[in-house]
Amino acid sequence: MFDFLKKKLNLMHGQTPIVKLERLSKELGHSLYVKRDDLTGMALSGNKIRKLEYHFYQAKQQDANCVVTCGGIQSNHARATAVLARQFGWRPVLILGGSEPKDACQGNLLLDKLLDAEIRWTDDNSLFRYSDDLLEEAAEDLRAKGYRPYVIPMGGTDTTGLSGYISAGLEIREQEKKMHVAFDAVFCAVGTGGTLGGLILCKELIDWRIRIYGVNVMLDADYFHDRIDLLIRAYKDEHTLTAAHHAKDIQMIDGFVGTGYAKSTPEVAELIKRVAVAEGVFLDPVYTAKAFQGMLRQIDDGMFSPESNILFLHTGGMFGLFAQADGLFL
Repeated sequence: MFDFLKKKLNLMHGQTPIVKLERLSKELGHSLYVKRDDLTGMALSGNKIRKLEYHFYQAKQQDANCVVTCGGIQSNHARATAVLARQFGWRPVLILGGSEPKDACQGNLLLDKLLDAEIRWTDDNSLFRYSDDLLEEAAEDLRAKGYRPYVIPMGGTDTTGLSGYISAGLEIREQEKKMHVAFDAVFCAVGTGGTLGGLILCKELIDWRIRIYGVNVMLDADYFHDRIDLLIRAYKDEHTLTAAHHAKDIQMIDGFVGTGYAKSTPEVAELIKRVAVAEGVFLDPVYTAKAFQGMLRQIDDGMFSPESNILFLHTGGMFGLFAQADGLFL
């Protein structure tokens, strides 16, 4: 089924588990589960590895010896890309938003440094407005120096990266059958749109009876609705897929960005502690805690009946905790 999903490298440590959050389920009066995509393997790369399996397959097909990507200063995607590049013996080049810290590096940036990734700094505004141009400029520079670069967009999100979460959706569907559980809804964080877009594509391709919600952690819901709509349409055109697409399937939960991307709040800090104490599961302050906030608000607002089975997709981001330790726990 879907031969185009087979054009990838097998880099994950098998299927990630789905577990019930027993104490939170009892507290909330709903059956709440978590898909542990924070456990995909490959240096705690979380959901990023699902997209990179497809990107690195293409990079190998093109005989690359260097990869170029971009992201924020604590980008999980950039760090995961650098890890894989080193495992293939390639040069990692990262364009990061912000400026190099004068004091000790922490979190993902520390790992980027340990990997000896080449880091090119730009301001946040340029990164988000002109990332494609910055990536191509870097690739041209590297070609002039004799490298064969492969360019990966921010978050690994494009029609190549979407395949990762079509595959993940099929995996969840298989697990539903094994567990004899039908999920009524799944929630995930949205930072570039690739995870949510892939899940929605899967839903449309197999006529999956599930509601899929994305909680944006930056910008606003309208931006991501339009972006994901375009990505899905481009993917279907690229693979000549005839399954119907409805823009209304892209359901965004807005209002949980807080004070900005990668900026925590006291409410986020308390939620991280609450989930850690109740279940021994660590959320991160950039993505998963804000998405979990959005899910809880929908539950509290009565969106689901008590009989509902709700799945939270834990996309990883562990190293973001260390970079914000002072703000979270003072």
